[in-house]
Amino acid sequence: MNARWLLVVVGCVACGDNVPHDQVITALSGSRIALQIYRYDDGTEQPGSGELYDKEQHGVCTAQAFVDGIVRCVPVGDEAVYVDAACSRLVGRALTIGSPTHFIAHDAVSLLPARVFQAGGQTTPITQYYEKGGDRCFGPFGSPSDVPNFRLGAEVDAASLVALHDDEVGAGRIAVMLRETDDGLRLPLGLRDRDLDVGCTPALQIDGGIRCEPTEATAVSSYHDPGCHEPVVLVPNGVPPPKLATVLDSSGCTSYHTVGVEVTPQLYRLDNDTCSPLGLNPGLRVFSVESAIETPVLGRTVEAIAGRRLQRIVLYEGDLRFMDQHLFDTATRADCERFTFSDMARCVPANLAATNTLFTMGCSMQVAVAQLPQRVCNRPVFAGNPTADGIEIRAIGDRVSGPLFQFDVGTCFQFVIPPDTDLRTLGPPIDPKAFVGAVYFGER
Repeated sequence: MNARWLLVVVGCVACGDNVPHDQVITALSGSRIALQIYRYDDGTEQPGSGELYDKEQHGVCTAQAFVDGIVRCVPVGDEAVYVDAACSRLVGRALTIGSPTHFIAHDAVSLLPARVFQAGGQTTPITQYYEKGGDRCFGPFGSPSDVPNFRLGAEVDAASLVALHDDEVGAGRIAVMLRETDDGLRLPLGLRDRDLDVGCTPALQIDGGIRCEPTEATAVSSYHDPGCHEPVVLVPNGVPPPKLATVLDSSGCTSYHTVGVEVTPQLYRLDNDTCSPLGLNPGLRVFSVESAIETPVLGRTVEAIAGRRLQRIVLYEGDLRFMDQHLFDTATRADCERFTFSDMARCVPANLAATNTLFTMGCSMQVAVAQLPQRVCNRPVFAGNPTADGIEIRAIGDRVSGPLFQFDVGTCFQFVIPPDTDLRTLGPPIDPKAFVGAVYFGER
């Protein structure tokens, strides 16, 4: 294992005597491949996880498997296509990037990058193009005449692009997954539960603790007994069963279970505390769900950097200490995550309920509400609704006191609140500028 990673000293609040060390795994730029950074208005910084910057190619690059099977930091660019039936002459098509720096020719069979070119000047539009896969030339395909086309500059030798490899650190059950390069880049990608051999994500529990919950699990929606006490998972014929299943327990939290053996196709479903028979699609198989498994417990502390509204969150297991992908917003007293609005990225509440629209009597006036389970593991205090400019966020208020109505197929009728749920009022939309904004930049 390549054990070179950056360790930085951080100040933290409520670390406690049980926190093993004051060193935290974090991201580091390499000599050629640099991190892309989000810098918030209060000075807090977070590395971006998808894009890097190649200082030699003077452009953003992303980790991609090349046609030769090596994962490299390939410049971001639109498609380079052939303009003749022999696939001998190439041109760049600027479909998404207004000022391109590179164009990429993909293998038409594997769809992987095969050749990389620097961008030249704009040229005459084409009306058709060809693609090359192996030794074959495919086409022609039509090309709209309003797509800008560019001459290609020098070809970039694939071997000159920086190779990336993935590694992990940690001596316990939890491992931090890293993306690295030989020039010194270190980029944490996430966490892995070694016992279950799956990726996992930190999640707040009803007792206030943090567990690393598996990212790959199938939700249970059916049962094998008439009392709806024996959950099962349904799997299409020819598809292997999943390793893990999730069951929503009585507290509103998710429990995780291993998937067991195939059982007889006898199904029931639970609907509003009523267990009733359920027919089985002949294209599905039924597998048992075994007893719950213990997911790994993580410790958590929050930095206390004076003058900053956003504080980084440090998680740990034993001697392994690492940054959470969320930040803590001291104004809302809640974790926040980056969300891109039309003007810039902002750190908005990470735990958002969905916004629903109902009506007053007569369906003449809209009312924004949130429909929440009465039992929920991590109760949200904000609701969000996607918009063309980003997301509309409202504070969740008290229970709805009077009847509300819904409109469907030209009819206005009273909305019936489902059992075990609450209908909550919502405050007015919060100005996005109330949430800390960030600029995106990279080392050049």
